[in-house]
Amino acid sequence: MGYASFPRPNLTPLVGVALLGDLVITVRGTIGSVGFFDGAKYPTGFINAQMTIIRARKDVIPQFLHLVTQGDSWRAQLDFSAYGTAQQQLSNEILCNLVAPIPSADEQWEIVSEVGETQRRIDELIGKVKDAIDRLREYRTALISAAVTGKIDVRGSL
Repeated sequence: MGYASFPRPNLTPLVGVALLGDLVITVRGTIGSVGFFDGAKYPTGFINAQMTIIRARKDVIPQFLHLVTQGDSWRAQLDFSAYGTAQQQLSNEILCNLVAPIPSADEQWEIVSEVGETQRRIDELIGKVKDAIDRLREYRTALISAAVTGKIDVRGSL
C-alpha cells in the first residue's frame, strides 16, 4: 500500500459541473462534507462557490476515494489545514496536498464491496428494529385500549 497525493480538482471552486463518479466537497463554512455524485437523478450536477470537485485519478476508484473521505485521517488533515477564523476554508492547494492510502485497484474494489455489504446488513437491521418498534407501539396502544375498555383486568397485576 502506498501513499499518493490527490489530484488537483479539474474545475474551479467557483463554478463547475460534477460528472459521474466525482466527489463534491464543501470548502467554506462547514468544511469537508463530501458527497458522491452518482448521476442517479441527473447526468451532471452544478456546484457553487462553497464547493469544489475532486475527480479521482485513473488509479483510484471513485467509490474508494469517497470511503477515504469519510475517515478520521481525512478529517484530521482538513481540520489541521483549514484556515480562517470567522469561517473556515479550504483551498485547492490544501486539497491537492492531502494524502491517503491507495492500495491496488483489486484491493480498492474489495474494500468498497465489503463496506457496501456491511452497510446493507446494518440498513437491514435498522429496518428490522424500526419494524419491531412500530409493532411494540401498536401492541402498547392495543393494550391500553383493552385496559381502558375493560377487556382485560389489570387490577391484580401490580
